[in-house]
Amino acid sequence: MALPPALPLSPWLILFARFGYVAKGLVLLIVGIYIAELVVGQSRAPKDIQGVLFDLATEPFGRLLVLGISLGLFGYTLWLFARGLFDADQQGRKPMALLRRASCLLSGLTYGALGCFAASVVAGEGTAPTEAATRGWTALLLRSEAGWWLVMLAGAIGVVLAVNQFVVAGTGMFLQFTPLSGQHRYLRRGVRWLGQLGILVRGGLFLVVGWLFLQAGWRHDAHLAGGLQKALMVLGYPPLGLWVLGLVALGFMAMGLYSLIQTRYPLI
Repeated sequence: MALPPALPLSPWLILFARFGYVAKGLVLLIVGIYIAELVVGQSRAPKDIQGVLFDLATEPFGRLLVLGISLGLFGYTLWLFARGLFDADQQGRKPMALLRRASCLLSGLTYGALGCFAASVVAGEGTAPTEAATRGWTALLLRSEAGWWLVMLAGAIGVVLAVNQFVVAGTGMFLQFTPLSGQHRYLRRGVRWLGQLGILVRGGLFLVVGWLFLQAGWRHDAHLAGGLQKALMVLGYPPLGLWVLGLVALGFMAMGLYSLIQTRYPLI
């Protein structure tokens, strides 16, 4: 099957992409601040990104901010689909490039779903998410004859994604879209550290979530599965829980700042 030809970058696509990076950065910063509140005891229980957006909408002017985030996430989704389907950032058609383009499509689905959730919260139709949905479909799979293999496959994918994030952070591959040549060496070093910290923390969360699903599949217990909310609960266990959550908070804020920094550079 032939791939579509590369899509030329239009001013509108660039605008959507930059708006999307801003929205993504704000979301990550807000989640990082929320996790930091867990560490200092100002928040009672961990929540995932959807839960944080739901709570944000209840604050003064929060609904307006969530509306802007929703529109930005749709713009970011459009940019990811343009990268994945039409090679908008000119990655090429080599095997690794095709893998990155497939990753863009999967990320586009994720951010598109998050944008839809944010829009539903603004419209007053969204409800506070819980881990019950994750446990529900895990239990449904475990009731089927081969479902536990699918649950373990989901866990294995999480582990593979974690390893990929560790490699990307260690090799600095993420900097290919943030050209820093000619910038002051302290700026180059600072941007690289931000990206590496954020990606390493994201990889660690993928690893924990993957392990949770592997455990759920192996033990045939849906209550062991979970997403970001469950992962934060696991990482928050004493004696080192507060330190680990503090590192996770810094990682989310680092990812948010890095996303905002990306808006200053060419998209290809």
